[in-house]
Amino acid sequence: CRSLQFRSQVIRLFSSQHAVKLQIRLLDVPASIERHKGCHRSWQDPHPGKGEIQFMEQEEFLQVYRHSLSHILAKAVIEIYGKDVQYAIGPQIEDGFYYDFALPEGKSIQESDLKGIENKMHEILKRKENWTRKEVSKQEALDIFKDQKFKTELIEDLPADEKISIYYTGDDYVDLCRGPHVENSQELMSSAFELRSVSGSYWR
Repeated sequence: CRSLQFRSQVIRLFSSQHAVKLQIRLLDVPASIERHKGCHRSWQDPHPGKGEIQFMEQEEFLQVYRHSLSHILAKAVIEIYGKDVQYAIGPQIEDGFYYDFALPEGKSIQESDLKGIENKMHEILKRKENWTRKEVSKQEALDIFKDQKFKTELIEDLPADEKISIYYTGDDYVDLCRGPHVENSQELMSSAFELRSVSGSYWR
């Protein structure tokens, strides 16, 4: 398929008082994006019509890949830097995606660490883990993310009766997210991406 080039995509990694921005560049995308102008929704749609086949445009399909890759990035950072990593938000944006983290005290990310994070992302994709979407109550979400200060802050801002969706990637990573996402990480394996640089930022 034709190689698609995108502008740098920013991922922000937080330490205790400031963020570290990683720039990621998506170099190529799966052939399925190139093949189809209108594609069947192969991901987990939060609002599917019963018995209904739904279609999307290329850009919509690409957004799902970007958004799902941000979860893979978060999972990679947690596996490298430990369970004490605080992860905030990782939305898909117009020309890419980013993710905000607070790293454990004494931990930092240097330019020399980027390749290792990138390699960990590829390692995770090769596991071909299933993605599972669940709806939970506000209290259930607070219990699930009780050790995550940024997630707790976001959940507490929601109405008391809000139905909240969460996504599991495999059995060991869960994120607060509206979706949609791919159904299995193997759908992302043919995406080529590159971590580019590190810089600073602030939460909210």
